[in-house]
Amino acid sequence: MRFRTVGVRSSTRSTVLRGEAENIEDALERIIATTGTRATVAAVVLLLTVVGCAPGTPDEDSWRADATRAVGDVASAVQTAQLALAESQSDHLPHAYLQSVLVDAERISGMAAQTLSSVQPPELERQRSSDVVDALDEATGLVTDARIAVVAGDSEQYGDLVTDLRRTAEELQHLESTLEHPPS
Repeated sequence: MRFRTVGVRSSTRSTVLRGEAENIEDALERIIATTGTRATVAAVVLLLTVVGCAPGTPDEDSWRADATRAVGDVASAVQTAQLALAESQSDHLPHAYLQSVLVDAERISGMAAQTLSSVQPPELERQRSSDVVDALDEATGLVTDARIAVVAGDSEQYGDLVTDLRRTAEELQHLESTLEHPPS
């Protein structure tokens, strides 16, 4: 038996030819039913994806854990920059390596600060979140200043930067310890 397939889509013809439908009408019904199911599934998946992307508010303990991790990461980057600059002043570190270390420290501190600032803080932690994000931004800015001075070869600034980085690292370590408990 031969079917006339003029003006019929190839998916309809292949459905008939594979024996999944006896005629073109059956094939069209099967394709429409399948397409409708696929469209429904696609719509449901899209809806769940969009709903799943809505920002949630973590509980206080989760936010404090995120904040503690971010502060620790930035403190580590600040300490790395401080140590590299101090060693460079003593001629224990080649300039190219110093640049690489500071670029990495800047990248790591920026990523940690950005990650925390994108998390919606719970109501109880909103003020502390603002203070933490400000401290991380200040520390990241200091690491950026150090990187700029190193790339520019402005070694006269290294001493002041080492002092500022040491002080900032100490402040971040204190901040990190205060984040272990809810605000009082």
